[in-house]
Amino acid sequence: MLGSHLHLEMVLTQPAMLDYMYSVMGVFNIAFVLAYLQNNVPIMRQFETAQLTLMRLIQEMRCPNQDEGNSIRQCFNQADRFIGSQSKASLVRAIELVDHVASKDEN
Repeated sequence: MLGSHLHLEMVLTQPAMLDYMYSVMGVFNIAFVLAYLQNNVPIMRQFETAQLTLMRLIQEMRCPNQDEGNSIRQCFNQADRFIGSQSKASLVRAIELVDHVASKDEN
């Protein structure tokens, strides 16, 4: 997660760079899938909000404003804690599902 934390800082402080934005989105995607597998709707909604904000920034190719940045940072930190509290088996399953969906999007 250290790399993703560095990418988050780049998203929040530098001109928009897609690679960093996609890396941060990946963290939100994994956290969302973990919440989905647990049927934890409140947590899913929280990560979905962060995903939508980041998707908007990607579409507009811009850095977040102060409020967006604070929200993304707060949600990212929660995602980091949430992911860190999961079992290895749950993490593997979530990553497999995210990869599966990503490979379908490429085709």
